Amino acid sequence: AAFASFASSIRSLTIAAAYRASLRWVLPIIGVVILTVLAMFGGFVLLIVPGVIFSVWYYFATYVLVAEETGVIEALRRSHAYVAGRFWPVVGRLVVAGLATVAATIGLALVLALLGALIGSAGLWVLLLLSAALMLPIQLYLIVYSYQLYVDLKRLLPK
Repeated sequence: AAFASFASSIRSLTIAAAYRASLRWVLPIIGVVILTVLAMFGGFVLLIVPGVIFSVWYYFATYVLVAEETGVIEALRRSHAYVAGRFWPVVGRLVVAGLATVAATIGLALVLALLGALIGSAGLWVLLLLSAALMLPIQLYLIVYSYQLYVDLKRLLPK
């Protein structure tokens, strides 16, 4: 439902307008990524477990930043709040989605490797383009799944 609502809201949006609208998010997204990576790196330096915890806490920060139009620190804070009390169910869902993505990617890589062996180096560019085209739905699945998980977590947060 959320994806359908989003899709219907952008039907009249041109590509140029979409780029212009998204430009305002470039620096804040970079800020979220830098702070998240620093927290994760610090956690991984201490031990592996804090790094994993920070990764899960801040996984939804980019979605929060854009969907809720918050600042960088507030996006990190809300992402943590959405996951709080639901850490293991969120981890489980992210692991399942990640494994599905990895399995699809490995399957695609095997098929493309077999095709590559059959057609040789002459078709390398075709295989590269085919690989990019076939990876797109896999990545879109993960993005849409993650966004829907964010929406569900936000809805569950007591007001």
